[in-house]
Amino acid sequence: MTTSAIPHSGDFMRLFARTPMTGAALRTANALAGYISYDGVFRGAPRGFAAFTMKELQIVTALSERAIRAALDELARLFGLTIQRRHHDRHLFTFSKVYDATADMPASADPAPMEPPSPHRKTV
Repeated sequence: MTTSAIPHSGDFMRLFARTPMTGAALRTANALAGYISYDGVFRGAPRGFAAFTMKELQIVTALSERAIRAALDELARLFGLTIQRRHHDRHLFTFSKVYDATADMPASADPAPMEPPSPHRKTV
């Protein structure tokens, strides 16, 4: 199902609904698909990528770091989820078996444009 056009979030959700996976993997996949950048500037991610820190994923999914790591491993196996790790920055996530994000990216493009860090408020 690899295409050159970024699937819409509904396309991702239908694909996830048809695929047997754990609840943690489904919650994580839905969070990532909901934050995929379509214009190349959403949350500092290039087109076709979602950008999250582990703490942000924990807040969005309400899962522990251990559960998220297991879910990411499962998603890598099922949908070819790839992660480009950035030190002190958000990680970039894309579903390589669903969408080839690098097909639309020029060779000279920076895969992770720098953006000023945003302050995160902790909710109690």
